[in-house]
Amino acid sequence: MVVSLAFALLTAVSTVSLPTIITTYASPLCTALRQKVAPALAGLAIEDHVMARQRPLGTSGATIMHLAQNWIAVNQLLDPGSFFHSTNAADAASMEALRLRLQAVNDDENASLNVLSGSYDTYQFEYLAAEGPGVLGPGVDPTVNGALGAELMQADGTPAIAQWAGPLDREYLKRQAKTAQDEAQVLPALAPIIAQCK
Repeated sequence: MVVSLAFALLTAVSTVSLPTIITTYASPLCTALRQKVAPALAGLAIEDHVMARQRPLGTSGATIMHLAQNWIAVNQLLDPGSFFHSTNAADAASMEALRLRLQAVNDDENASLNVLSGSYDTYQFEYLAAEGPGVLGPGVDPTVNGALGAELMQADGTPAIAQWAGPLDREYLKRQAKTAQDEAQVLPALAPIIAQCK
C-alpha cells in the first residue's frame, strides 16, 4: 500500500506549479511534502518491497544491513525536530498527524527487522559455536565448543534455532500484518495535504 501512496504522492507533488510573486515561493507545507514526506514514503516502499520477500531464517546479512540503513534514513526524515515547523496551526497539526502515522509504520518495520536480525545473528552464532576451537583464528579457543556447542546444533548438524523456523515465521508475519494496518492509516492523513499542494 505504501508503494502506491508513494507514487501517487510523487506524481502529485512533482506536477504542482507554484505561483510567482516577484520571486517564486513555496508553502512550507508543500516543501515539507516534497522534502520529507515523499522521501520517507519512498524509503518505506523499499522496506515493504524487500521485507515482503524475507523470512527469519532465509535472510542474508547484506539484506539486513540494507534494511537497517534504509530504516535509519527514514527515521531521520521523520525526526520531529526537523520534520515540519509552521506558524499555521492547522498545517502543523496535519503534518504532525501524518508524521506520527509514518513513524508508526517505520517502527513496525523496525520490529520486523529485529526478528530478521536476531534470527540471523543467532543462527550464525550457533553455527560458529558448534564449529569448535580454532574457528575464530589461530590460537583462539572459544569455550563454547563441547557440551554447549552440541546443544546449539541439531542431530543433522543445523543450528538449533532452525527448529524454531515456524514460530519465527509466524511472529514475522504478525509484525508485517501490523505494518499493513498502520499503513492503512497513512492515506487519510496524507490526502488532505496533497490536495492543498495541487
